[in-house]
Amino acid sequence: MGMTSVEFCLANLFNHFRWELPERMVVEDVDMEEAHGIPVSKKSELQLVHVNFTGSDLDLFLANVADVHNEKFVSH
Repeated sequence: MGMTSVEFCLANLFNHFRWELPERMVVEDVDMEEAHGIPVSKKSELQLVHVNFTGSDLDLFLANVADVHNEKFVSH
C-alpha cells in the first residue's frame, strides 16, 4: 500500500510539470526495450528535462491546482 501511495504522489507531481527530451535528442532515440523479470521495467533510463513555466503556463498550473483542491470527493 505504501509503494502505491508513493507512486501515485510521484505521478501527480510529474503530471503538473512540462517535460521534454534533452537537447539533440529526438523521439526515435528513446529506447523502449524492457528488461527481463517479473516486474516490468525499462532496460535503460528515460531521460527528461523539465521546462520552466512561462507566465501563461504558470497561470494554467495554478488554475489546475486550485481545481484539484476544490474537488469534493463523494463516497458511493
